[in-house]
Amino acid sequence: MLLLRKLEYALFDSISRKLSYASRSKYLDQLMGPILFRWVACEVSLVSLVKVQEMFGFDTAKPKEFIEHICPWLLSFLILRGDAAGLNWISKTLLQPLSAVIKGYFVQIFGLCIAAKNGTGPEKDLAETVLYESLLQLGEISEFERDDLIRKHMVSIVGVLLTVSSTARQSELPYFSREILARTIKQVVDGFMDTADDDSADTVVIDKVNIFRADRVFKFLLAIHQQVTEAGHPRHMSHRLFAIEVLIDVLGHRVVHYSTCFYIICIVGNYIWRQPLQGQCCNILSKLLVAFNANSSTETVAVLGTQLQLLVPKLITCCLPNDQEGGRLNGDLSKVLSLLRQLTVDADPLLYDYIRDLEPLPGLDCLKDIKVFHASLSDSYASRDQFLKFVHRAPHLPAELFLLSLRTHHKKLLSGEIICRGDVSVGNADTVSCWRSDPDVVSAVWTLVGLCSSSSVANEASSVLADFISRAGISDAHQVIFDVPNLTQKHSLQLQSGSTSKEDKLCSDYGISDDILLDLLKLLKTYLSDGSVEIIEVTSRTLKGILSTSKGLNSLQCLDSLDRSLLMVHSRGINTQLVEQTLLGMDKYSTVPLEDSDIWQTDGQPYEQWLCTLVSSLISHCDDIILRLCRSLVFLKVEAAELLLASALVNIAGNMDSNSGICGLISSKVEKIIFCDSNYMMKSVKLFLDALNVVRSFYVTERARASPYNTRASPSPYNTPKDGSRSARSKSRSPAATPSSSWRKVYWLSVDYLVAARAAQRCSCDFATLMYVELWCEEQFNKLDLGPPDFSQQESLAPHIGLLVEAFTHINEPDSIYGITLANEVASQIIRYEHEGNWSSALEYYDLLVRSTPKENLANFAGTVLTGPSVSSKAEENLLNWKMHKGLMRSLQKTGCSHVLDIYSQGLTNQKACLQQDSEFVDIQYEAAWRAGNWDFSFFVPYSSQPSSRSRDYCLFNENLHSCLRALQNGDSEQFQGKLSHSKMDLVLALSNASKESTKYIHSTVLKLQMLDHLSMAWELRWKFCPDQAPKSNVGTEEFNLVPAVPKRNQLELLSKEWNFILCQTERNLDLFEPFLAFRRGLLKILGSEEHLIEHLFQSASALRKGLRFSLAAASLYELKELCCHRDQQTVPSTYFLSKLEEAKLLRAQGQHDMAIGLGKYILKNHTDERNKSDVYRLVGKWLAETRSSNSRTIIEDYLNHSVALDKKYMSRQCRTHFHLAHYTYNLFKSYEERLSSNEWQAALRLRKYKTKELDTLLKRLKNSSKARR
Repeated sequence: MLLLRKLEYALFDSISRKLSYASRSKYLDQLMGPILFRWVACEVSLVSLVKVQEMFGFDTAKPKEFIEHICPWLLSFLILRGDAAGLNWISKTLLQPLSAVIKGYFVQIFGLCIAAKNGTGPEKDLAETVLYESLLQLGEISEFERDDLIRKHMVSIVGVLLTVSSTARQSELPYFSREILARTIKQVVDGFMDTADDDSADTVVIDKVNIFRADRVFKFLLAIHQQVTEAGHPRHMSHRLFAIEVLIDVLGHRVVHYSTCFYIICIVGNYIWRQPLQGQCCNILSKLLVAFNANSSTETVAVLGTQLQLLVPKLITCCLPNDQEGGRLNGDLSKVLSLLRQLTVDADPLLYDYIRDLEPLPGLDCLKDIKVFHASLSDSYASRDQFLKFVHRAPHLPAELFLLSLRTHHKKLLSGEIICRGDVSVGNADTVSCWRSDPDVVSAVWTLVGLCSSSSVANEASSVLADFISRAGISDAHQVIFDVPNLTQKHSLQLQSGSTSKEDKLCSDYGISDDILLDLLKLLKTYLSDGSVEIIEVTSRTLKGILSTSKGLNSLQCLDSLDRSLLMVHSRGINTQLVEQTLLGMDKYSTVPLEDSDIWQTDGQPYEQWLCTLVSSLISHCDDIILRLCRSLVFLKVEAAELLLASALVNIAGNMDSNSGICGLISSKVEKIIFCDSNYMMKSVKLFLDALNVVRSFYVTERARASPYNTRASPSPYNTPKDGSRSARSKSRSPAATPSSSWRKVYWLSVDYLVAARAAQRCSCDFATLMYVELWCEEQFNKLDLGPPDFSQQESLAPHIGLLVEAFTHINEPDSIYGITLANEVASQIIRYEHEGNWSSALEYYDLLVRSTPKENLANFAGTVLTGPSVSSKAEENLLNWKMHKGLMRSLQKTGCSHVLDIYSQGLTNQKACLQQDSEFVDIQYEAAWRAGNWDFSFFVPYSSQPSSRSRDYCLFNENLHSCLRALQNGDSEQFQGKLSHSKMDLVLALSNASKESTKYIHSTVLKLQMLDHLSMAWELRWKFCPDQAPKSNVGTEEFNLVPAVPKRNQLELLSKEWNFILCQTERNLDLFEPFLAFRRGLLKILGSEEHLIEHLFQSASALRKGLRFSLAAASLYELKELCCHRDQQTVPSTYFLSKLEEAKLLRAQGQHDMAIGLGKYILKNHTDERNKSDVYRLVGKWLAETRSSNSRTIIEDYLNHSVALDKKYMSRQCRTHFHLAHYTYNLFKSYEERLSSNEWQAALRLRKYKTKELDTLLKRLKNSSKARR
């Protein structure tokens, strides 16, 4: 017998797993009603039922617990069957009188019996007997008491009736059809025993007692949602979803209430993608649509129009090919299409404005007519406007439709419909860049960057979004902070004034702020459509608590009417008792003590779990009512935890009675765990830095209020006072009375400022780093001073100096570096040389350090390695041992010594195998390889095993770029597409996580994406170009030519146009676009476009010379000379002679003036192009004048007059010639002024005056002597 029972259990376990149930008990709970009904019908002993309780999951439970679990079903069946013995046995088991048991389960018994009475089954007569006789006798109640129980528990009875719905038309007890249940609910609600003459076909309730109030309907739907969630198999889900149809039949016109239809659409939307449930979900939505059409008004149109943005995308997702079997349309899909047509083509014309705002439909045959209709409505919308609307709706779109729409807009981007280029020839970045001409598009693109990082299709979307970023480009190449235009501003609250209710125990300034509360309400509104019924339940409970406070209720006035009506369902006015009950209900969420280090540790647990647990524990120490009401929510949702972390710390910091002990505890955990260098979850570090900055703002605000120079209290960023009395109290408050007066640090926590600065530096929050270093200096030196310069023999930077140096080298601020590197140590000099671009001098000093520093002491040159409380981890210290070697390699690369760099790298690799596992070393190797065109280079390293690979500074870009260029050379389509997509994904993800303070990093990353965009266009030109199509920026999987094509000049126009756009946008900032110069040189080499390569080398030499990179400029000129020397003398372009002129300019810039003038004269003698000779004449004349190598007459007659004569032939060049002549005249005049004011000239004047006097004296003497002779 025991073996047979185990076999039965195993069988049920297997069935449960097959039907997607977590356990046997979960599956049998779905069948509990039919099982017990048949058990009673077969008259099997209840004692035997208890013996198999283990099968239902009650292994160790007492029989009483099992009976209590099944009583809601069992009692009804026993009463219907008239089984008195069974009822008495249950009474004894439960240790209660039978009448008490009947009264306790009256709702379930009455609900099931009233439904059976209205049914058509054999139990109809039995149920009537029970209602009129048995129930009264067994429960020992009168008819009046029965009716009173019905009125008191009418809402619960309706809830029970909704749980016994069945999709079968001839359903068996204990389930009933839709018609029976709807009629039963109407009978119960509108009057028991008084509906005999009513029209039974009309199931809409009159509801005089307001049973179907909007908040109660929400409870009914929440219960239905819970039951659907518990059902694991679509067949069981279908029965539970059927209750929604019953509810719609009963509600009638009430179903169009915003809260009701919103939740119904959310529930149905969660399950419509399931093929077995698709038809039923469409039936529910069709009924809902019929109700809207029958109650058409301005309000209902607005409600339905708002829901279209959520509903239509989910219906379109059901039509996508991956949701079809074999690509064929089945019956359920035809229902989806029919519903889509009802919502679009056949919709009320009042909805056209909302339909027009929908996303463009995919190009599927089944959606052709709907797509045409939507396109006809959207003709007035430009592609740009459609893109902006897509970005606005993107957070609410299904992942598949989001990706599909993004690709659709990507095609329009490539055709130039979304981002339009200005005239590059103008050379004005303001007119060329869309940052100023169309800032809305730029803002939309960067909004998508933030969305893609958290999307389930982030990998696929990032590679597409990369082209949007590259086409948008950068704004000001010299801006200090990366500022995206038109960012959403915080909502300004205008709450109703008045005294705060007594139940709101708020700190006067340290409670949750008005803007955070408004953001919280908006977040709660989105959670009401969450897929998890638990989240919706917790959200509803939280809303009830918040809206029962005066502050929460007043904040609703800042929402629009639809959002306000959606949330007001959860409010019954200010209710202190409800708030207290809600807070007591939070006790079931056990709080982990803050002393437990496990809740602070970020390793070994997901970010969401870590943050939710930590913030929930912090809120348990708060005294703000609204924060405490959100404790259960932040335990489940990470967005809420991120929003309320700063508010929780602010509230704890403002509690002067208890913050001394908890301040030390939190400070210790933050300093040792969150801000330590071994914490690689940078998101956690950034989150706490932002929170500390919010706390710091309170410190600053209170100091401003207490300042005697203020005549008015400065407004706080949180809880701005609205009434005059409170402002007066704030103004008169003594500094000793404020909570911040006892803080040791400006951000309350006793965390060393250098530790916070180090953490900010790791997150690339450079301005936060500067601020905390300044605070540390004020604390250490009692003034804002860096301290005396250190001229000791220690060759390392002080910790605070090292942090300042690293911060200033990351931001776009060129001069501050000189004010902090005041000592003469080698480290400071290298920093200055690198900052100035003097890489030759930097190379000398790096070479000095490599030669002179013993290997065991290399770690001492880690300038930013802090001591004391902020010591770096051992792993990072070991990596910093190679800083001088890598600095030397960077210097070799910047000076153009590629061959020396290659030999040096090989030597290091052979000597020190550990360098092969250093990401930066590998990155330098790959960059040198693609710059040199070394496509055979390879370096296989297990990057993921190294600590340095966790840094966002290294995302394998140079390796991927090298692989893409090699694949472009060889025609390896698979490798090209894979590496290109992977690199784009890495860069977009890095941008989404980058701090907006890291402007130089963001700009360089955007330039890298533009390199990849050029690669895509180059692939189309080399391997897939057809004469009748323009090159595009996407790489497909189509077949391509086996023989590479050499693009012609007209085919390279788009590539050249994008290059000129980049030059204009970067404003020729050499630090930004120098890598692009090298990349484009290699790209043109691969494409085989020698003519464009010559022009590019000439352009590169000019840019590098102006950027003082003389060695690189000389290398470009040498390569250009080599190209021209191998060509026929008749085909040598004029660019060659212009390059000679550029060479002369380079010699002049290097100080070789005579050689530059000589080369200029050589060009004049051998160059035959009269048009370009004018510049040579002018420059040679200018150089002769500056060096005073010739007199002004010769310069004007032999050079400048020739320049003027030549330029008169070309009207377009006269203005430039006049400018240069005016410049020469001004310099000549300035030279005369300098000569006249020089000491030599003054001495000559004095000597001349003295000589003149002597001459006059001699003349007088001569005259006198001649007279005497006479």
